[in-house]
Amino acid sequence: MSSLKIGVFDSGIGGLPLAFAIRNTFPSHDIIYFGDTEHFPFGDRSAESVERFSHAMASFLHEEGCDIIAIACNTASAVAYDSLKQSLDNRATVLNVIDPVVQEVCNASATHIGVIGTSRTIETNIFEQKILASCSNKTVFSLPTPLLAPMIEAGYYNHPVSELVVQDYLNHASFDSIEGLVLACTHYPLIRKDINAVFGSRFEMFDAHNALVSALQDCIHDTSSETKGSTTFYVSDLTKSFQKTAEIFAGGPVDLRQHRLKL
Repeated sequence: MSSLKIGVFDSGIGGLPLAFAIRNTFPSHDIIYFGDTEHFPFGDRSAESVERFSHAMASFLHEEGCDIIAIACNTASAVAYDSLKQSLDNRATVLNVIDPVVQEVCNASATHIGVIGTSRTIETNIFEQKILASCSNKTVFSLPTPLLAPMIEAGYYNHPVSELVVQDYLNHASFDSIEGLVLACTHYPLIRKDINAVFGSRFEMFDAHNALVSALQDCIHDTSSETKGSTTFYVSDLTKSFQKTAEIFAGGPVDLRQHRLKL
C-alpha cells in the first residue's frame, strides 16, 4: 500500500497526544498537525466561527496533500463535521472524535455516564443524543467545564492547580453516581493523572485517542515501519506552551511552523 498523508487539526495542544498516537501506530505515513492557537479556545466561540476556522484548517491540510483529515477537537467535530465531510466529498476522508468514543461507551458495562467538555460542546448536547440513540440503556449527565482547556493550554496539567480545579468540577452533585466519564475535549486526556489522583478508579474514562486510532485502522491497513514517515507541526500563532508540550511528547525538538489561516 502506498504511503498516505494524515492531517490532524485542533484548536491548540489538545490533539498532540492523538497525533503522536497516530505516529506510533502508523510509522510509515506522513502526518501534518495544525493547531489553531490564534483562535483558541474554540469552546467559547460561536458555532459559525468554529465552523469557519475548521474549514480553513481542513482546506490547508488538503492543499498539503492529506488523504485523511482527523478533527481532533470535540467542539469542531460537533459543529463542523457534517459540513466538512460534504465540502471535501471524495477528495479526503474526514473523521471526527465523537463517534468512536460513543461506540466505546456503548460497548462498556457502565450505564451511568458523565460527560465533561467545553461550553460549546456541551451546549450542542451531541454526546447525550448520540449515546442514547446508539445504546438506550445508558443515562447521561453532561457538565460544561470551561476552565479546563485554557488551564491545560497554559501548561497546568499533572499539577496541584489542575488537581484542585478537577476536584471542584467533578464533585458536582449530578456526578455522584457515574460509572463512566467521557473526556469530551481532546485536551482533557492530559489531566487523566489529575483525575486519578483525586478520584482514583471510581469510574472508567473514555477519550478520543485510542478510539480514533482504532477508527483510523479501519481506513489504513498498513501499519508497517519499513519506511519512516515525517511529522510536521503548524500553528496559526507561535506559542511557547505549544512548543514545550510538542517537544515533551516528541522527546526532543519538533518541526514547528507558523501558517496564518485564510479566513
